[in-house]
Order: sequence, then structure tokens, then C-alpha cells
Amino acid sequence: MNELEFREEQAADISLIHALTKDAFSAMSYADGDEQDVIDRLRDCGALTLSLVAIEATELVGQVAFSPATVCDGSSS
Repeated sequence: MNELEFREEQAADISLIHALTKDAFSAMSYADGDEQDVIDRLRDCGALTLSLVAIEATELVGQVAFSPATVCDGSSS
């Protein structure tokens, strides 16, 4: 097994991240099928605080993204 390299995403990674995310969630019963689109929208509006990719040999094999979130319990004041 090759060693993994971790680095911040680059512009050339975006389509690979999209495809990898789509494939990773395609068989998951809890997935809506738009997970890759959510990442793209967060990136487009500048809401990805950090996006790291994992590279094995020369292949992108993983991605983790962080973005701010607000939790709302639905109560009104």
C-alpha cells in the first residue's frame, strides 16, 4: 500500500472531488444523491473553511471538508 499524502484541494481536484463524492454516496440508503452538489455550492459561495484531499500515489482517494454551520432547534423567541 502506498503512503497517503494530505493537502489542501486545488482547482484541478474539483471535478475529481465531485466524482468521488457522487460515487461514495451512491449506494448509501441515507444519501439524497446531491452530496457532491452541496460541496460544490459551499465552495462556490466561499463557505468551505477547509477542504483537504488524500492522494495515494497520484490518485485522489479521499476528501474532507469543513464549513461553518448554525444549529437551530426550531423554537421561536
